[in-house]
Amino acid sequence: MLQKNHLMTTPGRTALLAMLACILIYTGAGASTTPSHQDDMPAHVESLRDEILGGDGYVSVEKAWREYLALNPESAIARVEIARAIRYGRGWDSEERKELIREALAIDPECPEALDEFTGIVRNENEGTTADKNDRVVTLLERAVKSAPRWPVPHFGLWSACVLLGRVDQAEDHLRALIEKGAFPPPLLDFGYNMLMSAAPNAIVFTNGDNDTYPPLALQAAAGIRPDVSIINLSLLNIPEYAIEVFPESLGDESPFSKDELERIEKNSNTVYKETGRFRAGQIVEALLEKLRQGEYAGPVSFALTVTPSHLDNCGCKVELEGLLWRVTDRAAGPGDSIRGIDGPRTLRLYQSKFRMDSATDLGFRWTPTSAVRMIVKNYPALLSQAAEGSAEEGDLEGARYALREAIRLLEFHGEKERVVEMAEYWKELDPENAEPDRWLTRK
Repeated sequence: MLQKNHLMTTPGRTALLAMLACILIYTGAGASTTPSHQDDMPAHVESLRDEILGGDGYVSVEKAWREYLALNPESAIARVEIARAIRYGRGWDSEERKELIREALAIDPECPEALDEFTGIVRNENEGTTADKNDRVVTLLERAVKSAPRWPVPHFGLWSACVLLGRVDQAEDHLRALIEKGAFPPPLLDFGYNMLMSAAPNAIVFTNGDNDTYPPLALQAAAGIRPDVSIINLSLLNIPEYAIEVFPESLGDESPFSKDELERIEKNSNTVYKETGRFRAGQIVEALLEKLRQGEYAGPVSFALTVTPSHLDNCGCKVELEGLLWRVTDRAAGPGDSIRGIDGPRTLRLYQSKFRMDSATDLGFRWTPTSAVRMIVKNYPALLSQAAEGSAEEGDLEGARYALREAIRLLEFHGEKERVVEMAEYWKELDPENAEPDRWLTRK
């Protein structure tokens, strides 16, 4: 089952397969651990790591905080919360947002949330070297940690700053701190674990955002799980210092690139971008895949399931879904052409014997409609539907039934009634002699 530029085309399942869209967030600590928030205040503006409110939601919470600020004009945290609502609702570069953060620090120079937010301004300044900016970021975030010792959020920024500064041991310490301070809820941590379990030995795994990067890295640092897997974040890969750190510095003799090769890519990156529209990260990925095609690098190379589909569409390779990863398996028909499939039997074996799945239906977790974790967990039934098709094509109807039964169990728990029916309809189409899907179809 290999089809160009999409996963599969069975009628009636388009909405379900859309669950596999790129999700650039992870869930960290919620409002209860935000150090400056008090019970009498409006709702904390949670990170996209935690919750996605949508435009109207951010307008509403911004209004609530402005009303609070009018009654409490010396509140530093109110200014930070309004700045966060502006950031998520209207954009990162708002001058009003920057001014609010500066005002918050003027009122309370050690406000941990304001220090954390200010690092975004520092990173985007036009002046200064990357090293200078990251030195400032480390100083700011260390102050935030001192002010709020049990708050995990500063350690995210400290990890990336230390990596860019080449401070590997300190970066590892911050990953361990994220685990120790409870930055990740169990469903997200298990998603990271399942990603690592999906990887082939010594694989390079490209990730896209916080949700698919920090949990597996933290598990490697804190628990020594699958240290052979190299997690490389595509967003950070646009920064030359990061590319050098994760390839020749970290991988050493096993690296597909030397420092000189990466510097040549960087030297030509602006020209290539003008010609192709491809950023530095895409150029490095393309160079790696070309080495793979030419036999200059043995691989394996994979992309997290959450990676932007354009990376797959432009890679010019055949990729197969194995667990939670797209593994590059062969060269496709031509440049800019990808063929996607799934190794159904292997994916089911991983799911049954390796994956941690109890947390995906944890009654103790707060499964709100806007929860980012809920969006992550929705990938499992979509993955299982494809594993069912792959298994059926291999003649393993029992495996297909197991996959569909599990997918429906997850969808039912999360209240996805329409998708339960879609899955049951597909099951009936795949396995017409089986009456089991009828119990869901009669509820239509």
